[in-house]
Amino acid sequence: MKYFITLAEPMRSGSADREQRRLIAMNNMKIRIKLLEHNKRLWWLARILETSEATLSRRLRMELPEEEQERIIQLIEEKAGDKA
Repeated sequence: MKYFITLAEPMRSGSADREQRRLIAMNNMKIRIKLLEHNKRLWWLARILETSEATLSRRLRMELPEEEQERIIQLIEEKAGDKA
């Protein structure tokens, strides 16, 4: 299954802004793809992790350590079948 992610161009025309936005969107793609596969949203994951959606979004802007990503992916797989 292939996923396409469209990035909106920033309002300013500076190349640094575009590059920064591209880098942000590519971080933690394993987690984002796993959420898509299970048809879940970031707010759902935030609720499972017992944090706010804003906090989770900020954490996902920078690449998480591999162990943390794997822990979150396992949690998604466990809870996706539940009525959480």
